[in-house]
Amino acid sequence: MLKISKFVILHWLKKLKNSSEYGYDAKLAQKKHDIRSRWKNHFKLKSEIYKFKEFEEKFLKIYNAKEMTVERTVEFIKRNYNIKCPSIKTIYNWINSKNWKINRKNLLRSNYVFGGKRQKSVQERLVRKRWVRPFKIGLRKKMATGKRI
Repeated sequence: MLKISKFVILHWLKKLKNSSEYGYDAKLAQKKHDIRSRWKNHFKLKSEIYKFKEFEEKFLKIYNAKEMTVERTVEFIKRNYNIKCPSIKTIYNWINSKNWKINRKNLLRSNYVFGGKRQKSVQERLVRKRWVRPFKIGLRKKMATGKRI
């Protein structure tokens, strides 16, 4: 009997699956991981769409990308119809999965730009450029009164 834990043996066998004749191959393991992660939610999303068939029909009938966002359409359906509705996150998952009739391109805002770090310094934000300032400032004929121009 080997005095090795069965978990260690299973770990070795798992590593052998991702190995070639030269030993463990990280690229092969990463490739398998990428394939698994790509298909992870695919079937789950397809099965969830069929649970909300009535909602899907109403949503596709009401939704207009030029006038309403997805959130507003869901809110409208919840108020006016007595239908079981999925969460907004689920709807966006359907849209992003490309399994649904609405794509990311068909949305009112096809991409969102979130606020990030400010790129400009304080001086650049508060002091206006020369061509934007009034012409009187350049003449400097009057003393400053403390009032804004």
